[in-house]
Amino acid sequence: MPDTTSKLPDLTDPRYLHEVGWFLLQQKHKDVYAGGGYEAYRPAHSEALKEEVLGLLEQSEEWLADKVIVSVGTGCACELRAWPGSLKVEVDPLLYVYQQLDMLLDDRDDAPPTLRLAVGIEDLPLLDEFADVVVCRNAIDHVEHPSKGLDEMWRVLKPEGHLFLSVDLGGEPTPDEPNPFAPGQVEEMIADRFEIVGRSDDHRPHAGWRDSNSRFLLRRLGRKAPSLDKGAVIDAYERSLDGQ
Repeated sequence: MPDTTSKLPDLTDPRYLHEVGWFLLQQKHKDVYAGGGYEAYRPAHSEALKEEVLGLLEQSEEWLADKVIVSVGTGCACELRAWPGSLKVEVDPLLYVYQQLDMLLDDRDDAPPTLRLAVGIEDLPLLDEFADVVVCRNAIDHVEHPSKGLDEMWRVLKPEGHLFLSVDLGGEPTPDEPNPFAPGQVEEMIADRFEIVGRSDDHRPHAGWRDSNSRFLLRRLGRKAPSLDKGAVIDAYERSLDGQ
């Protein structure tokens, strides 16, 4: 059989160990969540997240039917399992680990399948202007370069596309959350990329060691300028043929 261990990150690295270990601990201590533990919480979480995003968008579930939806930094929460959509993509660098640990959930029977990519937020393997909606829940403070992650989310959104961003505020850096945000810092980072069209503050933070949580609905500003000149490429190709 092929050796696939090269696809696994070094789980002795505290950053990865703390990410994976947190989810495993939720499964181990089933009394952490009322009503059936973490296994029952995750399907309910997908439904609740869908309703929250749709509420901010002021849209019905039917609106999602022909939309491309991307969830970044999803962990093993399987956030899009209950969502409709023409295409659904979950992105997280540890998805392969969660698959090997048998921690991923299938999509709901009446929902389309979700494509899962084991890559980081800071270098999304998606084309420009790909997604109608991007969901980033409790993830942007987990990456080493949050500004680069926001650049990528902006890049893959269609013009006028929407980003749902849920961010914990306050506290100190941890191995898996190296970039905690201070109040006002998120607004500074998104100012030249997005317009805030909805927000709510003072939610209970995702992580117990943070102070609070803020949630934003953001609309993408501007268009990405083409980085290639078609005429220059064909000219270069024709010159290379002349030199053969």
